[in-house]
Amino acid sequence: MSTSFNSVYDLFLNEIEADASFVDYVNLSERESLELAMSRCKNLLIESISELTSKCTPDVNFLDYDVELEILNIDLTINEKKLLSTIMFKNYMGRDIPKLKTFVLNYIPSEMTVFSPANERNSYMALMKDLELRVNVAIDKYASRDRLTGKRKSIDFSSYTEE
Repeated sequence: MSTSFNSVYDLFLNEIEADASFVDYVNLSERESLELAMSRCKNLLIESISELTSKCTPDVNFLDYDVELEILNIDLTINEKKLLSTIMFKNYMGRDIPKLKTFVLNYIPSEMTVFSPANERNSYMALMKDLELRVNVAIDKYASRDRLTGKRKSIDFSSYTEE
């Protein structure tokens, strides 16, 4: 029972299919570009696993993985794969935040009267805030349900004693 990293990568790559820059690099062959993109996927997946396990206590050990073989030593559900790919997408989009500071330097003053870098930055930061919120809600929903049945978890009050 294991899950290939590729099964999560595929979901993530479907989310960013319109972003050719993820797999298209200058001065690299097609094979080298693909290897670099897969390396980036691996890093994003490991970051996403770390984020998920820091924000909730899953019923399975997501940290039981083999980086060399690129497998998780657990059998993930489709919902868990989708959750990880969603976190990967948010983390990928977050990589562009440092570029926003220098965005204004790419335009001359006359262009800035028509095109406002500040508005672009604000829009992107609003998008990131929305992505962060959606990921946190998805993690909360995941943590509150049984991973296999999808039923809400409940508290077993009989395990508590009265004093």
